[in-house]
Amino acid sequence: MKTKHIFQFLSYFIIGVFVSLSLSCDEETVELNNNPPPPPPGPITANEITEDFLFDNIKILQGAIPTPSGGVDLKIDTDTIFWVEGIEKPIKILKPLNLGSGVISFYAQVEGSDNYIEADLEQDQETDTVAFLNFEFDPSSWELPLVFDLKIVPKDESGTPLDEFDLPVVIEEAGAGCGNLDNTLWEWIYTTMDGDYFTGPMDIVQIAGTTGGCCDGNGNEYLPCTGSDPNFTEMDYEITNTVGLDYFKLFSGGDLAGQLQQVSVNLDRVNSDVCTNQASYTSDEILNTFIGTYNMINSCSFTINDLVGQSEPVYSNGVYLGDIQLPIYVGSGPFVEYEILSAHFIKEIRNVEDGQVERMYERRDYFSFLSDKWYD
Repeated sequence: MKTKHIFQFLSYFIIGVFVSLSLSCDEETVELNNNPPPPPPGPITANEITEDFLFDNIKILQGAIPTPSGGVDLKIDTDTIFWVEGIEKPIKILKPLNLGSGVISFYAQVEGSDNYIEADLEQDQETDTVAFLNFEFDPSSWELPLVFDLKIVPKDESGTPLDEFDLPVVIEEAGAGCGNLDNTLWEWIYTTMDGDYFTGPMDIVQIAGTTGGCCDGNGNEYLPCTGSDPNFTEMDYEITNTVGLDYFKLFSGGDLAGQLQQVSVNLDRVNSDVCTNQASYTSDEILNTFIGTYNMINSCSFTINDLVGQSEPVYSNGVYLGDIQLPIYVGSGPFVEYEILSAHFIKEIRNVEDGQVERMYERRDYFSFLSDKWYD
């Protein structure tokens, strides 16, 4: 609809303006230039690093890491793996559509090591297009930051290596990133409820349900109909929500802007066939740009306030019923606090009726984030 297109244009325009205003303020680049990371570890240290990975069903094997023969082009959503104690770092691997088998496990090797790792990916999260690798590490034996290079080789269910990625890894010191957050962009990476993983970008959240109608025996639905009618028939359906992107950017002076992109698949009751249990669906994409403010509590925590997003008109049979506010999942208000975990991670903490919800965010570079987040 025309209004939606206006909001889409507005959202890109607002973010574009904010980004252009801050091109000269990339403090992360300045910080790395002034404080270069330590040199990569030697062979003995590389073997010790290998022993401190916490992947699922990990095995440490001797010898050279298997290498792919080529022919499969996978992509990964990061060019550097940052990690700090207290988080899982979800890494997404994009699969080609014609890949017949799943990507269920991987090999990995620290540069300089004479052994390598075999471990599982998160099979419960895998979709037709994306596989997930949750990065975890035990930093207790190391002086941080710890920097090393890691080769990752995803493989299919038959054990065939598919492709390889060579990535620098930076294990950060907890609390080392406290300070000025002006002109930093933060992407939501996952949510936990009471400490358990709940959802993350590109996860498909499904809600199952049933609806009913009365059928005349010839495949035709009729009204009026009640649940006590002997011809009452139930139809199963599933609605889904997938958040592809959710981020915000903090600006000098306490201003904030962000954007949420979500695809929802809802039941189309009018075109569904209850009598044959055939559900029909409609798909809707939400692109909501929002603005607000933030306030530093101290050097390691802040709050977000006054979030305002877009609205969308609602019609029924051509009659305008009013506007509804598009969703904003970033938490705000006095009962939601943001804790700076390190230079690249912050945690949103909020208490809800059913327990505590935590949303993790990772700091992103402006240019790579707003252009193409997939890397070879």
